[in-house]
Amino acid sequence: MQSLVEPKYGVPLDLALSFLTWRELVPASAVCSALLAESRPLGCGTWGPLGALPTSDGALRWLARRAARSVGGGLEFLKISDTACRHTDAGALAVSSVCETLRVLHFHSKVARACEPRLTPRALQALLGHGRPALSRAVLHGDAVTDAALEILGAGCPRLRALWLSCSAHVSGAVLRKVVSSATCLEDLRLDSLLKVSGSDFVHAIAAQPLRCFLVADAPEFPTLLSAVEVGRWQAMRRLGILFEAGCPAAMVGFRSLEADAALALGSLPMLEALAVANVHVGDALLQSFWQRHVQLAPATSRSVLRSLSLEGAHGATLQGIWNLVRALGRGMDLQCGELDELQLTASPECPIDDHALEKIVGCGIRFLTLEGANISKAGICRCVGLQALRSKSCAKLDLPPKPRLGPAAGRREVSRRGGTKESANGIPGMGTGASDLLPDVRLLGPDQQLCYWWNKGYKYDDLSWYGLEHVTA
Repeated sequence: MQSLVEPKYGVPLDLALSFLTWRELVPASAVCSALLAESRPLGCGTWGPLGALPTSDGALRWLARRAARSVGGGLEFLKISDTACRHTDAGALAVSSVCETLRVLHFHSKVARACEPRLTPRALQALLGHGRPALSRAVLHGDAVTDAALEILGAGCPRLRALWLSCSAHVSGAVLRKVVSSATCLEDLRLDSLLKVSGSDFVHAIAAQPLRCFLVADAPEFPTLLSAVEVGRWQAMRRLGILFEAGCPAAMVGFRSLEADAALALGSLPMLEALAVANVHVGDALLQSFWQRHVQLAPATSRSVLRSLSLEGAHGATLQGIWNLVRALGRGMDLQCGELDELQLTASPECPIDDHALEKIVGCGIRFLTLEGANISKAGICRCVGLQALRSKSCAKLDLPPKPRLGPAAGRREVSRRGGTKESANGIPGMGTGASDLLPDVRLLGPDQQLCYWWNKGYKYDDLSWYGLEHVTA
């Protein structure tokens, strides 16, 4: 049986050895000689599990010295942080001398709290210098991210393809729009909790370039300002996320509404493969737009490419709307069916999910399912022929062990090592004549976890995944 769960990529050997070298557990000469012999780029990375042994400015100085003496004389990947690590401005200034060749930059500074941040805007501006011609991906987080740094990014980084800005109160809408407009190679834009950026600025930013991937989180005005005209400009969009307080119940945070004409336009985007909304009321209009276009037009021109849909919180969809969608677009045996095989859904009074509804949804070709607040049981899951993985959040009646097997968030499409699963004659796992002998892979989500995992660090969802996988895909 295939599994929805794809584990996080481990730390590459060269980076792990580099970390051990910084801790003086492995001779630096041995590591650097091995890397240079294989023409491997020197890099600096940090990882959450190693938070108890954070790297320091001394590690950055050592890295700068080694990179300066290596072939090419520069770094390609740099992750600098005053949260997971204890980096300060001094370390950033030391390593900035070897950042001319930088292709990937992660810069994490603290959001303003009682304690003083160790990394300031001066550090980020030093790392960017007068521009980094090779820089293609940047993650900039925290209050040290300012307009001055973004202007350098827009003017001096012509190869910028992916940009993630988050949790900054010092980025203005005007500068954001200017940077996005000047980044002619930009195809992946992720904006999260930018306090000084208005909803109209977000709307204009996404329209400035033909983006393939866009995530906007915690921008309360953004959904309400979208119109069919604006959405119609997103013809190249493949992965889209509009999230408002993801992970929190709507009863606590409320919700935002998407106009019906904008919802209808979303369903008409020709390239859209994955759509996620959280606490954004889209109603059945969005679902209807997806399936009616598929049903009414000729199959050759209307075949939907939508393969994943995430509706979290107060989405406003009804069970009948969900049923119409999966019946029309679910990946089934019929060649006229669509590509939809993953659904993430919050149950509600208008959209109650019990064992019967679960079985009907899975019967229409949904193989990967995430449910919140559903009234389902283990027996009901076992009756679902073809279900490969289930992620459960706040499903009170689901009879799981006291300490369930907690795995990483669901990813696609690793083949499971578990044996004994019935397979049909055409080779599709779990599509035998009877119910599966094994319970599908089940994962529990915590009460504060959001349903959508596509942007999570370290998970390979599609070819637009890169955050935390730079050593693999950079």
